[in-house]
Amino acid sequence: MADNIIFAGGGGGNCSLMMWPSLDKEAKPLIISRFNHGYSVYALAISPNATRIAAGTKPGLLRVHALSDFQASENSPALFEVYHLPAVTGLAFLTDDILASGGLDGHIKLWSISESRQLAEFEVHTNGVFALRQMGSLVLASIGGDGVLRVWDMDTLEGKYESEPFALPKFRGLTSLDYSFSGGLLIHPSGNGELHIYDPCNGFAKRVVHAHEGDFSAVACGSEYVITAGSQDTTIKLWPPSMDEPAAQVSAPLGVLTAAWAGIGSVMTGYTDGSSQIWKVDGELLPGPRLGELDLRCTISLPVDLVSRGQVKTNRQWRDRKLSQVKDIIADPGNRKQMTCIIDEFRHRGFSVEAGLILADAAKAQNQPLWELEARLKLAEGLGNSPAALPSMYALGRLLRKLKEPQLAHDCFEKILQIDENYLDVNEQISSLQSDPLMHLCPDKDIRSDLMQKGQILRQLEQYSILNKKFSWRLVVKAGKALSFNAHLNAQDATNSISTAVEEYEPDACSIALAQVSLFTGKELKDATWIYVSSKKPDMPIAFALEIHSTTRGSEFVPYEIFDTRLLEISAEMTAKEHNQQVKKAWAKLRRSSEAKDWLRNVSKASIESIRQLGDRSLAQTDDEF
Repeated sequence: MADNIIFAGGGGGNCSLMMWPSLDKEAKPLIISRFNHGYSVYALAISPNATRIAAGTKPGLLRVHALSDFQASENSPALFEVYHLPAVTGLAFLTDDILASGGLDGHIKLWSISESRQLAEFEVHTNGVFALRQMGSLVLASIGGDGVLRVWDMDTLEGKYESEPFALPKFRGLTSLDYSFSGGLLIHPSGNGELHIYDPCNGFAKRVVHAHEGDFSAVACGSEYVITAGSQDTTIKLWPPSMDEPAAQVSAPLGVLTAAWAGIGSVMTGYTDGSSQIWKVDGELLPGPRLGELDLRCTISLPVDLVSRGQVKTNRQWRDRKLSQVKDIIADPGNRKQMTCIIDEFRHRGFSVEAGLILADAAKAQNQPLWELEARLKLAEGLGNSPAALPSMYALGRLLRKLKEPQLAHDCFEKILQIDENYLDVNEQISSLQSDPLMHLCPDKDIRSDLMQKGQILRQLEQYSILNKKFSWRLVVKAGKALSFNAHLNAQDATNSISTAVEEYEPDACSIALAQVSLFTGKELKDATWIYVSSKKPDMPIAFALEIHSTTRGSEFVPYEIFDTRLLEISAEMTAKEHNQQVKKAWAKLRRSSEAKDWLRNVSKASIESIRQLGDRSLAQTDDEF
């Protein structure tokens, strides 16, 4: 579908209905229909499905022409021709066949194009009808010379709403009235620079925004933005659907009388001297070619909702082609630059969900779990609790389980059940998670010994940052070789022996105590008894521990080196990201610290030597007994 077609009506020496099939530097209009001298075109309307265009003239002649593929042919024959005297100043199609005309007589007339006859007529305003706008099936809004906006039910010909009087623009015949499909708002200008905004779905609640200095008559609603332009302050403004503050504004060379969208990315403005100009819209207004000697009186583009539907169809075709291409390159890390460009294209065209899915699938294919986690979390947030979110939520649940976050995975699967209680194997996933040892871990009392592989702690820290959680685990970073004794050593005796030895060799050691802990090895959670020694030294969150086992022959001691995040002085007010940065900094410092290595070596040597001596004494006592 061509999405940059625009139509215009001329006056003076160019009384005609014109069409631009495209807008570029060489843009010249095709003349659809010529009118006699003095028959300036002041009103235009396009039918809802863009099969017909109507033009109304100052002397009251009304013509309708057929459109094929949204365009009219040059010197097109009229489908319908009639007079609405004394002048046609407003037009609106209710359906592709029923046309409403507003006249200087203050009447609205309804016409059937196919039957070439008038269907109805009723008086709606004093001093003329200067703007008409179809808002929905058989709902019509009008502005009259009495300075009042009225909304009509054209099925019953009864009024639905009537505004307080307002100041009309200076050029009353060019008064614009438009309806924003994206915002659901009815909008019109005024002669004192105010933009009047009505919410039909909320009892026509009215809001007034000071849009321009002095008189202005040009308003045009697009699929993403609203354009207003002043005839007195020569300013063009781009508004978001909320209509709170302009998103952009520029100065025009002259006062602007009319404005119309050409598709979703261009606007044509008509100036007080009859010339016009093209503006490119991409979050801002960029001036394009200037078109002169046309004596423009009014402009109109294809219906916004129709253009949007056509654009959606075109974009979906593009999306499907691109998704097929992505499948061939998604698993190759060497194509990362190309992938980034494709993802940016998807986002630029409004396919943010597809962009997130591509990113997540690429991360999964390239075995980048944290990259994948970030992408899937954003997807889950963006999709909310709709059924369309289920595949992404399921993938997120599986990934969280893989990353050893069973509780978060469980919560994710529970959300899925709230939407669809029979979705895939979610119930089985939840049942399986209940027996996962990690479900029962607590950072305050449990110790993890499954993060000793190179880089695993840093990946865990990064994972916690992505999840907006504070990393607070005590970690086993190294396990030593077990020491066996052919004698049963008393745990408290061992603790006392180590305490004495450590205080002699390392007086800066922290208190030494016997503790009951839960130790997670990566496959199971087991209860353990160990002697725990931690450091008093600032910024050195390390500890040494000896786990005590009773065997059939005697006792066994397993040494551990511990990274104890509880020894870090981190403010509770810190965010999760700041907290984890502090933990990461402490871990990096510890890895490089010769002081920490010396402390661990001294404490380990003193502890193990004291246990050996205790074991020797115990064996000697046992021999004496025999």
